[in-house]
Amino acid sequence: MSNSKFKIILLLFILLLPIILDAVSAKEATPFDASERSIRLGAVPATLDPNVAETLVGGMHVTSDPNGAEVLVNGISKGTAPLDVKGLKSGRYSVECRLTGYKNYSIMVTVNAGAITPVKCILTALRHPKVSIAFDPAKIQPGQTSIITVTVSEEDGKPAQGAEVTLTSTKRGRFNQTTGITNSKGQLVSEFHVPSEVGDYEITANVKGSSNLAEGSNKASIVVSEAAPSLPVSWLVLAVILIVLILAGAGAYLWTKNNLQVLPKEKSLPCDGKSTLTLKVQFVNGFGKFKMQKSDREVQMETTSGKIDKLVVPAGKAFAEVLLTSSNECGPVIVTARSDGQEVKVPVEFAANEVGLDLEIDKAEIPADGKNQATVSIMVKCAEGVHIMSQNERTIILETTHGEITSPVKIPPRTMAGTATLTAGDRSGTAIVTATSGPLKGEAKIIFAETEKRHCMWCGTPMKMDANKCPKCGKIPPSGVDTKQCGACNSVLPLSATFCDKCGAKQSQ
Repeated sequence: MSNSKFKIILLLFILLLPIILDAVSAKEATPFDASERSIRLGAVPATLDPNVAETLVGGMHVTSDPNGAEVLVNGISKGTAPLDVKGLKSGRYSVECRLTGYKNYSIMVTVNAGAITPVKCILTALRHPKVSIAFDPAKIQPGQTSIITVTVSEEDGKPAQGAEVTLTSTKRGRFNQTTGITNSKGQLVSEFHVPSEVGDYEITANVKGSSNLAEGSNKASIVVSEAAPSLPVSWLVLAVILIVLILAGAGAYLWTKNNLQVLPKEKSLPCDGKSTLTLKVQFVNGFGKFKMQKSDREVQMETTSGKIDKLVVPAGKAFAEVLLTSSNECGPVIVTARSDGQEVKVPVEFAANEVGLDLEIDKAEIPADGKNQATVSIMVKCAEGVHIMSQNERTIILETTHGEITSPVKIPPRTMAGTATLTAGDRSGTAIVTATSGPLKGEAKIIFAETEKRHCMWCGTPMKMDANKCPKCGKIPPSGVDTKQCGACNSVLPLSATFCDKCGAKQSQ
């Protein structure tokens, strides 16, 4: 190696030696703020490059959910999230986020040199307490004491045990416990003693916020009033006598009262037009005891449906019984009893035990000509086999296997049957008519009879009996004295006929 090269290498080593020593000392020392530290290169001072400084310290980016939480790093407030905390030495830091109405969020964060550590504080909302105040008694006199019970519960109704409660009053009074902690039932009990001042005392219960519970409060008033002045003994005696007289007069009035009552043995009976229900008609006094009649007592009986007998309560008796007979009209019924200005109404139900629908067709058979009609009557049948009515309109759906029928059909209120019109089809046979109303069903049958007709003896086309010529070929029926017999139905035909006019069979020539 030449001397010139050796001198250059030695010069570079001398120049770089301070930088190497400074770097070694920086590695052993704590992290520093690169923007404020300077190094020496030879004898000339120079500021450290910011890009190099960022690699020697670190930081963190703090966010919160929700935004706006106060951020404390190692107990020192740094501002509100979201924010960047820079210039931190490598190491572990405590980060705490605080936001009113939410639990504090704390976490330990490791910061590395040259890196920004993301930190997200997810805050949980505090539970808002429900505060109630009860007084026992709610009204007191000066110098007396009322027991105050403050109940603190969470939003779900669970007792808030361990909550700190403070009591205050708008007027001068004395609590035996101003501040305390709620028990396992979420309650704080205190005594409140008032001096001589009367009026409304407004009591406020303030609940201090905690790590799980938000702050809360409520207000309630207790009334403090002077005692009512006592009456002299003579006035008390007069008041007692007056009360006794009033009670005696009321008792005498009730004892002589003659109240009319109607008691049905059942609340309902079948609406079959024959079932009966016994009703007990009686007279009682104001105490509900039987009141015997001094003479025969006639009671007028009425009913909105069905039939009811006349009634007389005999002398010496307090009651008599009467029979109510149902009708075929189903639904609520009102029975009315009247006697000497008194009127009593009782409800009874004519119940329907419906089992099906009955269909009646006014004709057993109609021609299958596409135009003849029959009338179909639809009725509701009960278990006793009797047709019944309803106080409400009923809808019936009708169908037929042949022909056409009007549907739906309405049975009007208080009407026994509904009617529909059945029109014959052009095909003979038995038509089945079915009716449906909810779970109720029924059916009936009618015959569509084949109509008389003949065939064209030239082409075999069916034609009407009174037609003069064939609607297809336009020919009139053949005539002549020479005849032959149909091979199918044995009818006698003119000798020139190609088809039988009775059965339409083609004839051999």
